[in-house]
Amino acid sequence: MANRLGTRLILTEHADVSNAVGAVAGGVLQTVRVLVTQPEEGRYRAHLSEGVADFSELGKARAAAEEDAKRRARDQAESAGAAKVELSLEARKTSAKAATGEEIFVEFEVTATAVGRPRLASG
Repeated sequence: MANRLGTRLILTEHADVSNAVGAVAGGVLQTVRVLVTQPEEGRYRAHLSEGVADFSELGKARAAAEEDAKRRARDQAESAGAAKVELSLEARKTSAKAATGEEIFVEFEVTATAVGRPRLASG
């Protein structure tokens, strides 16, 4: 290939395993987002992995969304080969103001991020 490109090929020592070293030294990152919406006054809907679940309180819907997001992010990271998974959670509420000045709930987004080193690199 170097000849075809008109350049010189330089191979570093241990180039044959450099990709494997990079793969082991890298990390696994998985992110899961779960939404909570309000289809009607007094009902909050968490869009969970097993389907939607309705709650009469935003706090309960948020808790269900957080648990689902954390579980799924951890499971996905472990399935991708991560060991010693660390989780972080972020929540963002979106609302709007009505002409009357009243705050109107739009949605609540929960984001769970799972990070871990590949199993071969941990320890």
